[in-house]
Amino acid sequence: MGITNKTLGVQIRGTDKKVEVPEPDIDNIIKKIDEYFEVTDVQNIFLATDDVKYLNPIRERYGNLVLYDESIHISTDSNPLHNLPNRDIINEEVLSSVFILSRCSHFLYSFSNVSLLALIMGVNNYQTIANLN
Repeated sequence: MGITNKTLGVQIRGTDKKVEVPEPDIDNIIKKIDEYFEVTDVQNIFLATDDVKYLNPIRERYGNLVLYDESIHISTDSNPLHNLPNRDIINEEVLSSVFILSRCSHFLYSFSNVSLLALIMGVNNYQTIANLN
C-alpha cells in the first residue's frame, strides 16, 4: 500500500463522536499535516476515516500523497457506519486500518477506540504522535 518509515498515519473519527468530544476541524487537521511536512521527513499520508467530509478535502490538498483504502465503507451523509446491517465487514475494515496505522512512523489521531488500539499496537513504531482534538 506504500506505507514506509516516512508515512504519516492520520485517523479521523467523524460520524458518531460529535457528542463525546468536539469534532476535529478540517482546517486544524490540514494545518497539523502541513506542519508534519515542514518539520519531519514525512513523504505521504495514510488516511483512515469514516467520513467523506474529511477524505475529500485532504485528498484535494495533498493529491497522490494520500494513501487510502478505496475498498472500505465510508459515510457520505455523516451517519455512523456501525448502523449498517453487516457489522462484521465494518469490523474487519476497521481492524485493517488499525493495523496499517500502527505501522506508520508518525501518527495524528482523533479520540476514538480505533486510535487507542492503533496507539497500543504501534507503541514501538511511532517516532511522533499528536492529537487532533
